[in-house]
Amino acid sequence: MLPPGYTPIDPGFDGSLITADVFRKQLRLLKSKYNVISPEQMRSWCQHGGELPPRAALLTCDDGFLNNLTEMVPILQEEGLKCLFFITGGSVGDQRAMLWYEDLQLLFLRAPAGNFQLCFEGVEVRGTLGEREQRRAQWWSAVKQLSQVDAENRERFLKAAYSYFGMEESLPFYLSTYAETQRHFCLLTRSELQQLAEAGMSIGAHTLTHPILSQLPPELAWIEIADSRSRLEAALGKEIWAFAYPLGTPVRLHRVLLP
Repeated sequence: MLPPGYTPIDPGFDGSLITADVFRKQLRLLKSKYNVISPEQMRSWCQHGGELPPRAALLTCDDGFLNNLTEMVPILQEEGLKCLFFITGGSVGDQRAMLWYEDLQLLFLRAPAGNFQLCFEGVEVRGTLGEREQRRAQWWSAVKQLSQVDAENRERFLKAAYSYFGMEESLPFYLSTYAETQRHFCLLTRSELQQLAEAGMSIGAHTLTHPILSQLPPELAWIEIADSRSRLEAALGKEIWAFAYPLGTPVRLHRVLLP
């Protein structure tokens, strides 16, 4: 959701965000046409069967941005609704962070125009940065390549890329130039995640670092899935029973119950 004082960065980066007023209207329309069930009702139905009300609908939200807590939760509570939030491992620490692939997108949007070639730790990304559509295409190609390596190498690649372009990293740059950065695209911290759960919302896992899982070797994919669950459980002191595949496609089921 859009925080107050929102400043657009790029339609490809933030064009799908909506205002609080639009979100409230969407929830009320949903309630008028469907029976919105709680995550606990969904879990019970999946595990034990039984019946759900006709036209049942479950609210879910991916990634775990700070605006989930600051903008979404108050409206959900006003409307008497519960949501299942799928959270990455980036929200189990105390430091402010952002998703690596959004960090990369902001880098490509701000980088100087022209040809480039980035080679680091066996990953090579090359191309030309020009118009915005070209930058988005180069970014998505790089996301697929970087999803093939572990999180540590991904982070080292990003730091090398900022050095290559002679740029300040995106998070400190926007924190110093755009007051609403944290609520716009930063992730929840551990204490904020705990507040989200204390507000009556359910928490599911969404991998440790949000790669394209199909691009990862099986052993790294398993770490992303299993460790995200265990770290969230340690942070919240409760069972994590649902999982959403990151960067899934509309034609593939990507929300499952964990055993």
